[in-house]
Amino acid sequence: MKTKLFLATALTAALTATTAYAQQGLNLSVKAIAANSTLLNSDDSDLGALYDRQFTLAPAFGLGVGYGFTDNLGIGLDVIYSMQGQRYEVLGAEQFQKSNYLKIPLLFVYNTDPSKSVMFIGKVGPQLGLLTSAKLSDNNGNDLVGDNTDRYSSTDFGAVLSLGVGFGLSDNLRLSAAVRGDYGFTNAEDEDALFHPAGRATTNNLTTGLEVGLTYLLN
Repeated sequence: MKTKLFLATALTAALTATTAYAQQGLNLSVKAIAANSTLLNSDDSDLGALYDRQFTLAPAFGLGVGYGFTDNLGIGLDVIYSMQGQRYEVLGAEQFQKSNYLKIPLLFVYNTDPSKSVMFIGKVGPQLGLLTSAKLSDNNGNDLVGDNTDRYSSTDFGAVLSLGVGFGLSDNLRLSAAVRGDYGFTNAEDEDALFHPAGRATTNNLTTGLEVGLTYLLN
């Protein structure tokens, strides 16, 4: 009798633990991103030493909602505010083109066994970027052009890839850390803008960095 009771208790505990860590169901998340931002343009690159791209820190933060169809497969929708652009040096003068976006990625999510304390998490999907503001400043933060949003496209269509790990903190709370990159397929610059050089190559947004997040499982 005691043996049967022990086995029943152990089985119940195992099932409860599996359910608690299961990926299936609804989840909410918060996240912060530290990335390097680049405005890629082949014409600028061809200038050589006349145009020197520099490391550009692009902090971002946001919220997400997800749903797991199974313990391993799901879908997610994020809303991320990203402060990016490009720092560069032209003829010895350092300048910073700031471009802030509201990014909305639709992510297809795969993770390994969620009952483990550590699991692999991969995310990939399309992303819509909405330009919220843009301006040009010098190295000291002084505005050279206080508002040049008219030079840039209001939307940026691209894709996201994220690879990382998740750590179970409790039955419903998970900490994650991942390498994240997104790339814009469309021209970040507005070709119809006044004084836009005719025949100028396409400019593409690229950010690569580290994303850290907290996810709460509602199931």
